[in-house]
Amino acid sequence: MALFAFDLAQSCRNFNDSGTCVEYCPPERIYNSVTWQWDENPHAKFAYRNTCIKDCRTGTLYHHLQLTCTYK
Repeated sequence: MALFAFDLAQSCRNFNDSGTCVEYCPPERIYNSVTWQWDENPHAKFAYRNTCIKDCRTGTLYHHLQLTCTYK
């Protein structure tokens, strides 16, 4: 039995993205250097506290400029 138990989301310095600690959550758009345009990122996620999530949860607001979800 482990003496200490903790949630991985709490142990990441910045964000937890599906079990991997990352500096930032995947952005909504990524730059395509071939077409010189910004494309939609199919893997985009939002920051909710210190976790990257695919969709904002019920009872939260989406902040487009910060790509975050916060309580209403």
